[in-house]
Amino acid sequence: MLKKVTLSIMLLFIALPAFGQAPGTASRDVYQNIESSFATLDDGTNQAFGMYIAGARSKKYVYFLSLSSLSVGLEVKLKVTGLDGKSSDTEAEKLSTDDNLGVSVYTVKLSTDNWTPITRHPDIGQTGNSSIWSAGSPRSQLVVQVTVNGAAETNSSYNVSGSLPAPHAGLPVFDKDGKVMGMVASQNEDGSYRVIAITPLLDFAAKAFAAEQLDLYPTWDEVYPSQYAIERVRASSAVLSTVNKPGTGFFIGRDNNDVGYILTANHVVEGEEIFSVEFAGYEETGILGEPMPDAADAGLDLAIVQVKEKCPPIKPVIFWSPKDFKQFKKNFADSTEAVANVGRAQSGNDYFQSKEGFIRGENMEGQFMQTDLQLESGDSGGPLLNKNGEVVGINLKTGLQESNLSVANNVETVLNFLDEKLKNVDFKVKWEFLQKPSYWSRNKNWIIPVTAVTLVSGGFIIERLVPNAIGDDFEKAVGTPPATQKR
Repeated sequence: MLKKVTLSIMLLFIALPAFGQAPGTASRDVYQNIESSFATLDDGTNQAFGMYIAGARSKKYVYFLSLSSLSVGLEVKLKVTGLDGKSSDTEAEKLSTDDNLGVSVYTVKLSTDNWTPITRHPDIGQTGNSSIWSAGSPRSQLVVQVTVNGAAETNSSYNVSGSLPAPHAGLPVFDKDGKVMGMVASQNEDGSYRVIAITPLLDFAAKAFAAEQLDLYPTWDEVYPSQYAIERVRASSAVLSTVNKPGTGFFIGRDNNDVGYILTANHVVEGEEIFSVEFAGYEETGILGEPMPDAADAGLDLAIVQVKEKCPPIKPVIFWSPKDFKQFKKNFADSTEAVANVGRAQSGNDYFQSKEGFIRGENMEGQFMQTDLQLESGDSGGPLLNKNGEVVGINLKTGLQESNLSVANNVETVLNFLDEKLKNVDFKVKWEFLQKPSYWSRNKNWIIPVTAVTLVSGGFIIERLVPNAIGDDFEKAVGTPPATQKR
């Protein structure tokens, strides 16, 4: 039984020598939920906890997120010790580092078989007055309770009080269900601990993975859409700085002469000759594009742009397969499906913006589909994507918006257009598809009737079905994306 504590201005630490089973308290289940997601990383001099966030599809590498203090490389092997006590000495390297956060993504040569990516809690503010926890030591005290000290000072960190074991560097902070909310960075002078919030941690990881164009499986569980999916599509997107209608496009392939091909909306490039094309990370390289001859359709509002010189080494998008799209139309005519948009950023630090919404499962006949995304000038020609990172459509004119719905060309229309216009191109690399039906079509639990308020299926409950309100157990119900293949 927990001893009562007195609340003061700063909430005090509560330690659990045994596991209570009352609602809101820690239990052995909490530890079991995180046990295969964390390890101590030791370079022989420094030690820190690391959280497993993703695996390579080859199953030969795992990716840990931890503090930047570890030394790795050809001469230094990393000792990885799981919370189950099993250790391995293995090769590792730093994939990427964020100096502001003081964290790195480490590529570690281990099989993915014994690891489970973390489940992310999106916001410390969403915990309310609920208890939060960290890993304990020794194993007789597997978890300890910590308390948040007031409001977060910044969006990237907050302080907690508690009696954490040594080493505390990199310790996870998680809720009673094992959903990770941050990583302990350091101890403050007053004895409290600074925690890096989970959102900037995973934002950094997603961008690091997308920059390296890694083929990941699986990745962390989270509320849709997958950050990695967004970042991967962003990495293939381009801003087209045309005179009258600047907009967005996305990279679909490169031929054997190293000419790049970008798909966009026709009204963005109609009447243009040569214009600037800017990919994220290549804004200053002077890339020029021009409409491909005889590769536009005003009725479909589609066009293809060619980059004949200086085409950067970016990866083409993955498309939603026509088979999966037809199945969706056939079986879910009165349902919705989650979707995100990547379009041209109008302001702020992000070069591309993303928005979340739903595909309407009705009015799917013909070339179009509807979404509840509110598009802006500059979004035209941008890709719509699902949680797998598959492109499901392309944004059309903002003037076609009806009420709260926007109109897009669906993937079936887009692929038929590409097959017709590019049938004689000898591609070195081009768009791909998933090898197997995506979990969008294999797992129907989460596909929600438009009028639903609560769905119960196999013990899984989704409440308040509005964009950005699907619970953190979302991806547990739908699984993780399989491999990709060429068409």
